[in-house]
Amino acid sequence: MKLIDELRAEAAQTQSMFAAQLLKEDILRLEKLEQLARVERDAARFGKAALLLGWTQGDLRTFELNPELAAFIAAVFARHAASPTADDAQIAAAWAALNKRRMDLLVGCLSRPRLD
Repeated sequence: MKLIDELRAEAAQTQSMFAAQLLKEDILRLEKLEQLARVERDAARFGKAALLLGWTQGDLRTFELNPELAAFIAAVFARHAASPTADDAQIAAAWAALNKRRMDLLVGCLSRPRLD
């Protein structure tokens, strides 16, 4: 998947240890997702299994990433159902939306108002 290659290149360039760690975790998830896409031909089973790849700690808050995560998973499945090189642009767009949602949630957790 082209996205994995792009994230590897970004991880090699980043100066931030925090960003590098997030990228490494993303790469591992995406590799698992791609492996799942190679073997699972049923969209519903793929979607269900894809939700359990550690998108959040213990996948307890993964539901908060929807609908962006669902759209990304669907794009990855469609790519593998069609051809291994089909629609990298759709995957990239879905990833960008998902990543924005994740960062918005993360920043929201870190910037709670003080209770002074």
